[in-house]
Amino acid sequence: MYRATLKALVMIHGASEEQYAHLRDLGGFHLREYIYVCFNAWNRVFVNRCRPLIELDGCFLKGRYGGQLLSAIGKYGNNKMIPITFVIVEVETKETWGLVH
Repeated sequence: MYRATLKALVMIHGASEEQYAHLRDLGGFHLREYIYVCFNAWNRVFVNRCRPLIELDGCFLKGRYGGQLLSAIGKYGNNKMIPITFVIVEVETKETWGLVH
């Protein structure tokens, strides 16, 4: 059943290698060593409601492509957490942590 489901997903969405290759074609976007994400809503909540405290964390990504996920988290209310931004990088260095801000 698992193999049949996997085969159906490949037929519908294409192989993950093909999809990963399409990242380079998105509107002139050039894939480098990282992908940075910061949604405007998260940023507004942090600026308007969070304490002036940012927690940083990182974890390894296990899977075909690997890498590390670095994130900046804000706290508000009863220690509720909200992600401010995150970045996926190949390796964790001082320079890649600079991308999180």
